[in-house]
Amino acid sequence: MVDAGSQLAASKKMNIAVSALHRRIKDLEARLGVALTRRTTHGTTLTPEGRAYYDRCLRVVTDLNEADARANGEMHKASGLIRMTVPSVFGARHLAPIMTAFSEMHPDIRFDLNVSDRHVDLIEEGYDLAIRIGGDEKPQLGTEILFKVHYALTASPEFWKKHGFPKTPADLVGLPALVYRAGSVPTHWQFRSKSGKLTNIPIAPRYIANWSCHVLVPVSFEQCLL
Repeated sequence: MVDAGSQLAASKKMNIAVSALHRRIKDLEARLGVALTRRTTHGTTLTPEGRAYYDRCLRVVTDLNEADARANGEMHKASGLIRMTVPSVFGARHLAPIMTAFSEMHPDIRFDLNVSDRHVDLIEEGYDLAIRIGGDEKPQLGTEILFKVHYALTASPEFWKKHGFPKTPADLVGLPALVYRAGSVPTHWQFRSKSGKLTNIPIAPRYIANWSCHVLVPVSFEQCLL
């Protein structure tokens, strides 16, 4: 059910009735004495106990498959399903070419991709990994920094003409802003001077969006960093 995404999909994959699958789950819960699943508006999901039980069983199955692979000499052959979520622009620009080459090297690996700027709950929604722009992950999740993202301050010529071109980061305070949200809503912009000093500029965004805006005219802000 977890890998298939729903009880209906799982029952079709196992070629059994949904009622039979439901009964097996209830029998297992009765034997263990704990609720493994719960009903939500999005369907059936795992409880924390169910997720822990599933993860342990998955490790057991993985070990058994590895033992079989060693026995028949196919240890080098990677296979299975990888569920991952990536930001929209990153997925289109960077991940797609990499995945094409990877899939050619490992044809038995399948991918279930969620291409969205929404921060998916990896634990609740059953994803294996996520590529994120920004932090604020749950403490129990492991993280690895892949690279740094550089943001650009942009505006139209009409905007600078109306509000005046800023000479320092402090001149941005109070200006109407459109900000990109990756996770939590940003409360400040951070600038680094040529000497390495960081300056935090508080902002009260007029527009907040979780998608990249490509209609603004980019303006170099290097001269404003003191």
